[in-house]
Amino acid sequence: MPRENIDPEEIFFDSEKLKDSASDYIEREKLELPISALIFSLFEFSQLAIIIFIAAFSAFLIIRSGQEYSLEAEDNSSRVALVSPGRGIIYSSDAEILARNESRFDVFVKSAKFKAHGLDPRAILEIANLLAVALEREPYAVHEKLLNAELKDFSEYQIFGGLRSEEIKKIEHVILEYPFFEIREISRRLYANDPSLSHIVGYTGEITSSDLLFRDYSQGERVGKVGVEAFYDDSLRGVPGILVREIDSKGVILGQELNREPQVGKDMKLHINAELQEKIYGILEEHSRALDIDAAVAIVLDPQDGGVISIVNFPGFDSNLFESGIAAEEFDELVNDPAKPMFNRAIGGEYQSG
Repeated sequence: MPRENIDPEEIFFDSEKLKDSASDYIEREKLELPISALIFSLFEFSQLAIIIFIAAFSAFLIIRSGQEYSLEAEDNSSRVALVSPGRGIIYSSDAEILARNESRFDVFVKSAKFKAHGLDPRAILEIANLLAVALEREPYAVHEKLLNAELKDFSEYQIFGGLRSEEIKKIEHVILEYPFFEIREISRRLYANDPSLSHIVGYTGEITSSDLLFRDYSQGERVGKVGVEAFYDDSLRGVPGILVREIDSKGVILGQELNREPQVGKDMKLHINAELQEKIYGILEEHSRALDIDAAVAIVLDPQDGGVISIVNFPGFDSNLFESGIAAEEFDELVNDPAKPMFNRAIGGEYQSG
């Protein structure tokens, strides 16, 4: 009996295929083969390797970025600066001012702005030469400070300290041209221009590591080094104020707040008579030359109360040299002078009585 329905597969069966058994045909002509276990293992291993690589790379980026953000956050932090209180004024018994305060200026380079400006080495050298010539400084020393400001990781770097207003005017055309310079007003001592007073009054200077070991000083303070300035430093220096500045990563001041008001140091009146000092110094100088000697010393006491009204060392020196930043050549000249002008013979010399 004829079939009414014929499957499409039967129409297209090859005659050769009909000769084969169904089982033989299926084994030879399967269109899909199972993926081997090895391929599965390789695929899983590659996926695992990719996942591990992505995780490790992500961790690396997080750590590195975290360090960068941490450093930037530190740079975008509060900076504490001391506000000079002004040291006490020193007077002589005859009302002459022996030591007072005057405004000076420090010049800083903002390192981040300096780097961002992208000056080439020739331009940096040219700036150094302009500043050095205007201030009569060594070009090499100024150039080295500019390189330090660029290469070292400081928020700011001081290149000049204790400049007078007339010196600032000499370099302001350079300072104003470049935004990475900053001028900051400070207080410095101005001493009477009289070498007879140098050993008595003394001078101040920046603190050293040894100063910090024995006294309660703050970094950046100026303290008495010799003479009355050193002996009565606690009374004269007062208490510095504390200024807190908010600074961003480029060195720009975002805001500031005075946390502690500066307390001005106490004024002091000495028993020393300035007029008498000057006269005795002149006498010692005259007699030293007449006798062809290098040095001399004189001490005068008040017969009524035993107070010291004059202590004169010849030769003396200019205390102001140490306030404006004494040059190396000037310091060497003082130290190596055979007359030893920095030696206080009145209290340090040994002499036969009579």
